[in-house]
Amino acid sequence: MFVDFFYTLKGRGIPVTPTSFLRLQKAMNKGLVHSLDDFYTVARTILVKSERYFDTYDQIFAYHFKNASLEDPTTIELTEIARTMLEEWLQNPEGMAEALGVDQEKLKNMTPEELLQYFLDRLKEQTEAHHGGSKWIGTKGTSPTGHSGTHPGGMRVGGASRNHSAVKVAMERRYRDYSQEGPLTQFQMGEAMKRLRRMAPTGPKDIVNVDKTIYETMRNAGEIDIIFDRRLADRLKVILLIDNGGWSMDPYIDVVQTLFHYASSQFKDLKIYFFHNTIYSRVWSDPQRYYKPEEVDDFI
Repeated sequence: MFVDFFYTLKGRGIPVTPTSFLRLQKAMNKGLVHSLDDFYTVARTILVKSERYFDTYDQIFAYHFKNASLEDPTTIELTEIARTMLEEWLQNPEGMAEALGVDQEKLKNMTPEELLQYFLDRLKEQTEAHHGGSKWIGTKGTSPTGHSGTHPGGMRVGGASRNHSAVKVAMERRYRDYSQEGPLTQFQMGEAMKRLRRMAPTGPKDIVNVDKTIYETMRNAGEIDIIFDRRLADRLKVILLIDNGGWSMDPYIDVVQTLFHYASSQFKDLKIYFFHNTIYSRVWSDPQRYYKPEEVDDFI
């Protein structure tokens, strides 16, 4: 069973090695593992070297020890988008039924599995092609989930288990945000923005360098010598161009709002312009793309 577990980890992209697997066997022989909970922690510590693989590890652990389904990586993004829609749409069953072109009572009578599958089917249709119609998810910004994230048919969206056994923890997928599979998350977007910054010393030397001050004071036999450095400032200048035209962009509203939030907080010199479909000779600095046109040649 553990050999299959090892090969499944390796097959799903986690860089486990035979050496680490033998080290896990040695830990078990020394009595470090007394339960499934212990095995979950010890195996992850020895086999998984980066938190980016924790979510994949949890999925495989639940698959081997709880017979949970192991999702195909190619379908993960589609499933996550569907669940995100269920979590974030407002409580408006009537509007959602109208947007999807189905009877409201039909949505209410769907089981949680049927409801999720219905959303997945609509998303697959839109992924293949979309030329308008009444089944475009997101055109109304509404939700069939009912009051407080609960589907009228009994589906509760969100929430976390209070049973913290190894299998339960694995199935909760707490490390989903660290994974490189699936859709872009807020955590990943924030980390990406931070790495784009270009910090460089600037201005007068008016910031105390504590480490250098301690070192120089010790060199001077206790005679205090305060060392000053320049402030670190982000020298990066960013131009953010956003396609905000057409109702077909509605499904991406939450992603763009997150991008706005992180971009405005991370970059000091940020200019935002808007366009529709493609950039021609001009863009606009107002979201309506009407009042403040600017020629592209003027700022490039």
